Amino acid sequence: MFDDWIIIIIAVALLLYLFDRYVKWHLYPKRWGIVEKSSIFRSGQLTPRQIRRQVTAHDIDVIISLMTPLPGDLSYEAEVGLTKEGLERYVYPLFGDGTGDIDKYAAAIEKIHDSVRSSKKVLVHCAAGAQRTGGVIAMYRILVQGKSIKFAMSEMERYGWRPKKNPALVPYINENLEKLVELLIERNVLENLPSELPYLIQGFRDAN
Repeated sequence: MFDDWIIIIIAVALLLYLFDRYVKWHLYPKRWGIVEKSSIFRSGQLTPRQIRRQVTAHDIDVIISLMTPLPGDLSYEAEVGLTKEGLERYVYPLFGDGTGDIDKYAAAIEKIHDSVRSSKKVLVHCAAGAQRTGGVIAMYRILVQGKSIKFAMSEMERYGWRPKKNPALVPYINENLEKLVELLIERNVLENLPSELPYLIQGFRDAN
């Protein structure tokens, strides 16, 4: 009898793993989130079906991808295909942990800012929707929208960023923060340097 329960538990665990790994994101948009209602959305890489569904459902005008282009990949091709129907698509590739060329951060934030000012609805995504997207959205929140560090970092955690799993992201942003602000001033996104740079909190965990 005990052996039967062990087999059942293993079978259930395997089914849950297979569902999470291969089925879930075909049914639900990967780490889908609303940054600003009817304006800015975020996600992981969506399946071809989900890409069209979400773009249509939310009248999305612009997609910002933070991934390296993958010609031949079905999701990549689905996004590119939608550009033939009027969708704008911009690519600012970063590494999987959210680090990379800080100019790509500035370009992505500028494009979000310009899209919102032009009343265009924009979707920002990477592969998982946690690290690259988390970093870019957090800096947009803090530098452009004036949100608090705690607000932005709590949002990062809600969408999958963890300080222990990805210890590189916060130091990277802090080390490049002054340069990022300067780039955003050059791009007319920000007017001037803040009186105090809003450095992220290393090891942040939201107690709430």
